[in-house]
Amino acid sequence: SPDQCKQSGFTSALECSSCSQLKQFGLSQLDQACQQCCKGDSLDSTKLRYQFAELEICG
Repeated sequence: SPDQCKQSGFTSALECSSCSQLKQFGLSQLDQACQQCCKGDSLDSTKLRYQFAELEICG
């Protein structure tokens, strides 16, 4: 459930491609929970490119 995922530290923006990276950090025990909480990658391994980005630093 979304509440269980949140309690486990996963956000609603978690994409399933992130779960596959857990093993390289020695966190394979989190893989099953990650797979249950993730959503399909919105871009399916394609990358969006933008012509322009503006970074604003306030402070």
